[in-house]
Amino acid sequence: SELEKTHSAAVVQLEKQQKQLEAKACEGQFLKAGMPGKWKANLIIMEFNSPEPFQPLVCTALRNGAQVRYLSGGLLSKEGFEVKSPKRTVQVFVGAERVPGGDPDIQVMVPVTAKIDSKSVDVTRANLRAVAAELIAAMRNQ
Repeated sequence: SELEKTHSAAVVQLEKQQKQLEAKACEGQFLKAGMPGKWKANLIIMEFNSPEPFQPLVCTALRNGAQVRYLSGGLLSKEGFEVKSPKRTVQVFVGAERVPGGDPDIQVMVPVTAKIDSKSVDVTRANLRAVAAELIAAMRNQ
């Protein structure tokens, strides 16, 4: 019926507006956590060959109650970020690469080293999944 069509259209419109509001709120939280604006569109490798958007991960972590902050790079260290939960602190230092043939403003952040509860590890293909598991647990505020 016409009423159902109108109702359906209204629901779709509301869902679209809600997504836009959430995205805007997320952007604000992301920047408030001290993340560089240039990282907003970046992807991060959490699983080999499977980059995923970084900003939504940060926003999810913040929503879950984890503490997230930017770690600026120094002369000898790369920049990175820290996620702190009651049970663990995970710092990830990344190298950034352009996506071949992709948008030059979007970079893929590749974890190079990590510090899990102050124990440093070099991130390799062999241990990427384990480092990601620690990071995800921290992001879930666990």
